[in-house]
Amino acid sequence: MKSREVSFSVTLNSEEPALRIGIGKFTTDDEIDRAAEILVREISEMRSLTGG
Repeated sequence: MKSREVSFSVTLNSEEPALRIGIGKFTTDDEIDRAAEILVREISEMRSLTGG
C-alpha cells in the first residue's frame, strides 16, 4: 500500500493567516513526525526573517 502524504494549505489573504493540515487515515506516524519537523524548522526560519 502506498503511503499518503500530509497535505498543507496556507491562507494569507485574511487578517489572521491560517495553516490547515490534512491528515488521512492512511497517513503514517513517520509522515506526521516529518511534517511536524518541517513546520517547526520553516516557522522558525520565517520568524527569524521577519523579526517575529
